[in-house]
Amino acid sequence: MATRREKAGDEFDAEEDTRGEDEWGDTIVFGDEDTNVQMDDSSDDNDDIIARGLSAVKIDSSSDKDSDAESPGSNDLKSPEERAVDRKRKLVNTVRRNCDKLYVEAPRIDLNLMHDFTESDLFTIDGDSILADIFAQYGLDLSHGGQLLHLVYLVELFFKDFQEREGQFHIMFFTKAEALWHSDPLKLLARRTIIQHLSHNTTCQLITHIPHPNSQEWKEYIEHYHPAFVMLSDGESLDKKQGQCTLLRLLLMSALSLDVDCAFCSPLERSLRSVNTFYVEARRVEAISHMPQETMTQAYEHITQGLTLDSAECYSEQELQQISNQLEVAVEKYGISNVQMSTSRDVMTVIACAEVIKNGLKEMGENNEMDKVFLEGASRAFILHAVLLQYLPLESRAQNVPIDENISPSSQGLMENFLSKINYALAKSVASYDTIRSKLTKIEAIKETKSLVDLIDGRLLHVTLYLLQQYTEKDIKASYPAEVLSKFKCLWQVTCALAMSNLSGDDLKELVTAPIQLFQNTDKELASESDSNNIDKGLVPVTSQLCTDYAGDLVKELASDREVKLSSASPTVKRRTFEEKYHWHTLQPLQDDFEHTTDVEASTATNTFRVNPTELQKEIGLTGLRKLYSSLGLLEHEIKLAESRGVNNEWKAKQLYQMWRDKQGRANYSQLIFQTLDELGMTEAREKLQVKWCEKQSTSVLKSKQKFGRYMQRYGESLEGGSQGLKQQTIIVEKNADGKSRQSNAGHKGQKKKQGMTNKEKILQGKEQKDKEKADADAGSKWSANLQGIKTDVAGNKIKPALKKIDDFLKHCNSDVWKVQAMLAKMECYWLAWKGVYFGRKGQKIEPSLFSDVTDTHPMYYPIMLFVSCQETLQYKEILSKKQMLLVGAFMRGLGFNSLAENIENMDDKKAAGNKGSLKPLFSQNPPSPDECSIDMTSTRFQLQFVGQWLKRDERSDKDPRVANFIPDTWQRKLLDAVDSDESALIVAPTSSGKTFASYYCMEKVLRRSDEGVVVYVSPTKALMNQVSATIYARYNKNMPPGKVVCGVFSRDFRRNALNCQILVTVPQCLEILLLSPCRQEWAKKIEYVIFDEVHCLGGEIGAEVWEHLLVTINCPFLALSATVRNPDHIRGWLQASQDFKRQQAQQVASQGSKKKNKKQQTDVGNNAYTVRLVVYEERHSDLENFVYLPKPHSNGKDDVILPNDQVLSDTSEFVPLHPIALLDLKKMKSQGLPADLTLSPRETLVLFNTMQDVYPDCQHMKKLDPEVHFKKTPMLKKQDARNYERALKKELMRWMKEEKDGETKIGEVVGILKRGFQQEEQTCKEEWNKKENKVQGGIFSDVAAKENFAKLIRQLNDQNKLPALVFSQNRQLCEKLADRVAVSLEDSEKNLREEFETGDMFKNAQKAASKMDKEAKRSRDAKNKTKASKTQEEPEHDNRDDTDGVDLGDAKYYLSDDPLPNCTLQGEGTMTEEEVKEELHRLPEGDTSENLCRLIARGVAYHHAGLNNKQRVAVEKLFRMKYVKVVASTATLALGIHMPCKTVVFVCEDLWLKPLAFRQMAGRSGRRGFDLVGNIVFFCVPPQKIQHLITSGLPHLRGHFPFSVSFVLRLMVLTHNSKDQRDAHEKVLALLKHPFVCHKAKDMEEVVKHFFLFSVDYLIHAGLLEANGTPIGLSGLATHLFYHEPANLTFVSMLQEGAFHQLCKPNADGTFSESVMATLVMVLAHMFGRIVMPMSMVNKIRKEGVHSKVVFEAPLPDPFSTILKKHNDDVMNVFRSYVHTVCDYAARRGDSAKQNQLPLSKVAIHSEHTVTSPSSEHGDLMADMKTSSNKSTTLSPFVMTSGHKDEDLHMFDADISQAIRQGVHIEHSKIPALIPAEELKDRRGKPLYINAYAYDFYKHGSKKLVGRENRLQSGEVYDKLNDFRLVIASISVALVELGPSQDNVVKAFVQLKDEYYEKFASQFAGVKNVY
Repeated sequence: MATRREKAGDEFDAEEDTRGEDEWGDTIVFGDEDTNVQMDDSSDDNDDIIARGLSAVKIDSSSDKDSDAESPGSNDLKSPEERAVDRKRKLVNTVRRNCDKLYVEAPRIDLNLMHDFTESDLFTIDGDSILADIFAQYGLDLSHGGQLLHLVYLVELFFKDFQEREGQFHIMFFTKAEALWHSDPLKLLARRTIIQHLSHNTTCQLITHIPHPNSQEWKEYIEHYHPAFVMLSDGESLDKKQGQCTLLRLLLMSALSLDVDCAFCSPLERSLRSVNTFYVEARRVEAISHMPQETMTQAYEHITQGLTLDSAECYSEQELQQISNQLEVAVEKYGISNVQMSTSRDVMTVIACAEVIKNGLKEMGENNEMDKVFLEGASRAFILHAVLLQYLPLESRAQNVPIDENISPSSQGLMENFLSKINYALAKSVASYDTIRSKLTKIEAIKETKSLVDLIDGRLLHVTLYLLQQYTEKDIKASYPAEVLSKFKCLWQVTCALAMSNLSGDDLKELVTAPIQLFQNTDKELASESDSNNIDKGLVPVTSQLCTDYAGDLVKELASDREVKLSSASPTVKRRTFEEKYHWHTLQPLQDDFEHTTDVEASTATNTFRVNPTELQKEIGLTGLRKLYSSLGLLEHEIKLAESRGVNNEWKAKQLYQMWRDKQGRANYSQLIFQTLDELGMTEAREKLQVKWCEKQSTSVLKSKQKFGRYMQRYGESLEGGSQGLKQQTIIVEKNADGKSRQSNAGHKGQKKKQGMTNKEKILQGKEQKDKEKADADAGSKWSANLQGIKTDVAGNKIKPALKKIDDFLKHCNSDVWKVQAMLAKMECYWLAWKGVYFGRKGQKIEPSLFSDVTDTHPMYYPIMLFVSCQETLQYKEILSKKQMLLVGAFMRGLGFNSLAENIENMDDKKAAGNKGSLKPLFSQNPPSPDECSIDMTSTRFQLQFVGQWLKRDERSDKDPRVANFIPDTWQRKLLDAVDSDESALIVAPTSSGKTFASYYCMEKVLRRSDEGVVVYVSPTKALMNQVSATIYARYNKNMPPGKVVCGVFSRDFRRNALNCQILVTVPQCLEILLLSPCRQEWAKKIEYVIFDEVHCLGGEIGAEVWEHLLVTINCPFLALSATVRNPDHIRGWLQASQDFKRQQAQQVASQGSKKKNKKQQTDVGNNAYTVRLVVYEERHSDLENFVYLPKPHSNGKDDVILPNDQVLSDTSEFVPLHPIALLDLKKMKSQGLPADLTLSPRETLVLFNTMQDVYPDCQHMKKLDPEVHFKKTPMLKKQDARNYERALKKELMRWMKEEKDGETKIGEVVGILKRGFQQEEQTCKEEWNKKENKVQGGIFSDVAAKENFAKLIRQLNDQNKLPALVFSQNRQLCEKLADRVAVSLEDSEKNLREEFETGDMFKNAQKAASKMDKEAKRSRDAKNKTKASKTQEEPEHDNRDDTDGVDLGDAKYYLSDDPLPNCTLQGEGTMTEEEVKEELHRLPEGDTSENLCRLIARGVAYHHAGLNNKQRVAVEKLFRMKYVKVVASTATLALGIHMPCKTVVFVCEDLWLKPLAFRQMAGRSGRRGFDLVGNIVFFCVPPQKIQHLITSGLPHLRGHFPFSVSFVLRLMVLTHNSKDQRDAHEKVLALLKHPFVCHKAKDMEEVVKHFFLFSVDYLIHAGLLEANGTPIGLSGLATHLFYHEPANLTFVSMLQEGAFHQLCKPNADGTFSESVMATLVMVLAHMFGRIVMPMSMVNKIRKEGVHSKVVFEAPLPDPFSTILKKHNDDVMNVFRSYVHTVCDYAARRGDSAKQNQLPLSKVAIHSEHTVTSPSSEHGDLMADMKTSSNKSTTLSPFVMTSGHKDEDLHMFDADISQAIRQGVHIEHSKIPALIPAEELKDRRGKPLYINAYAYDFYKHGSKKLVGRENRLQSGEVYDKLNDFRLVIASISVALVELGPSQDNVVKAFVQLKDEYYEKFASQFAGVKNVY
């Protein structure tokens, strides 16, 4: 069997290793050849299909050239037709095998579609795929001829769900795919009906003109719309033997071959904010070129032609014309009114019945009278049923159909045949519906489209026949309302007329009796089988005050009198209450070292010292040591084992201590040892050891803290610009006169206007004047001293040295007067340089620079800098003399800017005092003459095109005394005002705009206020948390009371001073733990401010609800910061509503028992404390410009090694500028307008104007927008002027769209012109790379192309001075590979240069010279040591020389060193010394990763992702900030708020997780304020449609998630019950419950959330975790301890309560547990915790490959676990169903039945359309009897009940209950804590799903590589998943140690399991510490 490598050839060999390491797994290649995938060989089953299509298809034998050669003998015996069938069969089977292989092997991920694609991306849904899966959905009844309503209801629910989530989608129905359903008339009818219905009655956009997925039309559709993905079925619902499955999988293959991703609709799982499914990326499925498009097309044609049936064909044009004529004649003949034929259903019904009658009579002939009677009776019954559909209420159609066994055998076949034909006929009618509508003008009913969804209800038809037959047998005449009879008569008459039969249309006698005898007997009365008395409804009555205050109205409404049997307690627990003392993840004590104490030494003496086992052994001896450890829990064999490892007594003591500590799993070892020594009577030894250990530990702790402080100080300095740029503040608490801390908010100093100056201020003013005069004098002296050297340089045409001297002077000059002199000199230098360039080029045209920030190598550099200097000089216009003004104007005239010069010269006629300037330049004889070196461009255009990033901003000049380092803008002052007023604020401002400084102002304020107040900084990531904490260390120094510190951190992995600090830096989950912990409420009251950074995370997919909880739980002001919030007003409204509620609570508390004065004071404070300000600032400080990098093939004859002087590095043509307007989607622009945050640089704005003017030169509005006209009164532009001009142009662009004739066409031309350059370059690039010698596997946008060209990209950026750069990719392996490629490229360059140098004579001479220098240096050092010279003695002169005997080493010195050559590394000089760099690298942990990082860093490049440990990440960040490392390839770890300023951000390759919000966060790293004036965004190997999506898509609206889970409700109940201050806890919890974000302005969701809360309480009472009064009991603490893992935590508690673990955990004789027990324990836990679901196709593939692992769980757990799991699951679902019944019953009582009869999407109402009169009582009232016999429901939707379901059947819909219950009731199914056993896990169609057994497999074989390969975990997931599982075991172990007795077998078993799993884990992952 051919391997993948053999099949793919050399092309695969080149990338095999790379693909194997890629975290997505192998890229798969598909071909025509046979594969090792074992599928059902259905070649014989396809014979009939292919044979049916043979006559209709022209066979192309070229598709199977070798078919005859394979078996010549047999083929000679076959006819040409048979050989053609064989060729077809082979072609179809080949395609089928490849399609199946593609489906099985395509790498897929579980993805939330709505989080990644909603609101922005268009995607395509294959309609036939949706139908296929819905047809197979359990609960849909298609028997008895079928019915459409339930089916249409499910289809509408599906599409409505996407519409409500604002999904943008098209519904695709391929024309030829209709053949899928030709063999099933009901499904064919359903397809055609749904197409018509969705087209006419919904806003969905249907695409129905494309023939098949391999057609040219399909390709054009993809190219035009660029759908983000195609949603399709996996085909498992369809028949594989008939080729139906292959048709859908051909769509999968076609989409992937066109680079369109695919999402399977089959395993779709929905929640409030997510739609999860399996997703396949096209770029991960490689090269389907082995399957030609023509072959796929032929296969599709063959299969569809084989499936096509004549009976399913539509009417011909001639037939339709005949039917139309006959209809009009019949209507006119019988005088039928619009009432009698009132719906399109009437028309379709009569046409279909007439068709069936006419064809049936032809087939029967004259002699088959019995069949004729049946045909007529069945037709009459069908028309009667059609009439009843219009008059019978929907609820009356919920009938129980007579059992099939009761149908007469003689009639059953006839009835099935009739229904099949009637469905075919209806399908034909519906398919021709639009044509019939156009032909029939006299019949109004045909215009109605809503009733098409209800053409047939086979169940109702059978019930009708049953009742009529029952009436007949009982000799009762059926009676109907007159309207029903009239309509029936009308329709029957028209039917007879159309059928042209001799049937009588007037005789209605059969209508009062049974038209046919279908049933054998009708003895049984039809009656409703629903019994609401057997359904549990109502919730357990609760008396909790929290439940009453939150949902008291519903508690009474939904209460039940049921008795609850509580679960029994576990033998381990024995009703002990679990107290949360440990952090759930790290299991370290939450109490810090210095909490609750001010005595550092006392604290150290009690708990903080370390045990010294050697001294312990010396003090008590070996005998005492053995006795001690035996008492501590070590067994005898363990003591012997530990002693055997020690070579002496000291080693034995250490080994014993280590074994006990690892086994015990406790943190406080010292205290436990002391207690045991006391128990053993070793009191004296205990006291000696305590004193000795305390002394040593206090010294060790102090040194450790000092070391950590120094490290954080240096780290913080790197963030704040180095030690020179950061001045640490010493904070002193502000005291009142009485010596107490000042608590009032007096406002900042200097804000009030003073009435007069005090004597002190006058003295200070005088001193300032003297200082100014002295500064002027000093500056004048320095300028005079420098001027001569500057003149000398200028005279020698050394302009650059002269400019450097001037810049150095300006940098240190404190005198404005002499700054002006220097800047005038600077302007003249630029003028002289430009003059030389201008005349040197002799009029040659200067090409504009590619990049905005030009370098001094570009000719336009000097006039640009001359203009910039002019701007800077004019800032001092108040002190400029008239002559100086004239000189500045002269420079501008020299450039040709005469109008600007005139404006400058007339700015001010006054001369500045003391400034006697001269018009004569410093270095020239005369000033520039007008137009001397004209640029041939107006000054306005020049400023827009070249000076955009240097344009001055409208910045305030008045200083704010609250800010020392800069002058804040107005919006920034609002933030300071909010903090000063103790207000909350939501701040939305772009990245790098300067919003974070308010956070530090807030921290400083809290620090100055007191030593007790706490400010909490909430960071979304650990990387940002580390940076903020380091910044705090570097910024603030405060003399804190003993036991307290300034800054603490608390994350999931570690904590430091978390509760004894004033500034806590943490992540959301950890702060929630503290706020909801009952024992931390006193600490929580100390919080004075909370700062939420990147608050847009509350709209994220994971952990978003935690942000919500914090924002509404905290009882203090807050700052919420973000750069990417689209709907800030909505969020502010939600936050203000929450604060208003808290204000009301505070006022109520204040009013109870308070004095009036105090009451008034508290109310006044509350008005500020509960106010939420909204501060929005939209201007980004630096412009961002976009480029696409399109590399050309490069070869220089040296194995593609790029040398430093290679011309390719200076080539900028491969960087293609990308104008944002060029990416606009006109349809989106027309419907949504321009994206709100789409901004243009001034240069791009000018390009847009020029293009618009070229497209529409006659537009009067455009003439006004000409820059010369628009800026006529503003010759010197500012940044705001350019921004306003940009807005005016965009407004005009939108005016074209809305008002101008052909405006959309004109805009299309503008977009086309702007993108033309990119398109041309892209096409050229593709052509170059598609040449055989250059071809890249996967194309120019593949990962392979990225790796091959990345080094060249980086080196070109370096040559263009565009580094430092951040490179983003979410693929960890790719990040590492990209960094490595750059390093290898530089290493190869150096290797070539060294080889070339070492072959020359200079190398030998340099070696000799260097040898002499070394000897001289050695002699000098020896002499220096002998004479003991002082440190200040000068070094010998030759120590600083690079030459000996006249030999100058020059550049040769670099070649003699082992360090990288300067031109072969990207390292920058930065601000770090070599010693500091070495020290930073020395801190890295040992290992291959650190070694590789050091190698990369030596070349100035690195990578950064979550796989690195903290020290490695910090080192990379620090070296990058200090500009030692210039390039970092990173995942999203550097996206959120990280201070990593860079010039360029590069996005590499298509990345599924790169979305508009993340793109803006990452792009914001470039062009940071204070670092760069413009940021560059480079897209590399990113598809154009992806770029368009990222730039033009708006930010998503932030929406609330479902706020609670059952475990979270339990945590709230624990908080309210166990907190010391129960009132405070109660108010906090109530505020949280009442204000979920999802409920803001959504009243319906408020009730949904309340219902779920009550259900959670109800379940917890049933589970024995709560009492009816809300008191936590039993194992509630353990359940909350593991809350992160719901529902596994609740299942685990249930198993523990039932004693399952005690039955399993039986120890051996030595007290340990066997490997079998441990393996079973892991298996049980792996079933529950960390579940990963795998589809059946992936499991089959893995098994066929042969594996060493179990891979998946599919068998039941061993008893009793399996029994308990099923029982627990049943209990949960029973409570859940009771909850659903209760809520639905409550909704029904409120009277929402009207909308229950409406379809959910189209809102088409299905109800009785007419009021009817009841017939006389002596006859059988058919409609009344149906109403009586119908099933009654309050839970299920009436549409679902048309399939025969009743409320008791709710369990049938457990997989997705929202599909079945009544509309308007939201059930958050994802929050139901059910844990389905592995063997019962299925999707909605009943297809099995499997649980990945990765955790169990790892325990068995202990190999991380096997887990990654066989269990299909991505490389980044292996560590994360296994580590999480390890921590779960440890968390359970610690909790059980706390809960149960130490000798309990379950406790001991989990302790042993914790140690064993850790050992296996640590052996595979270096550097992991066992902190337990």
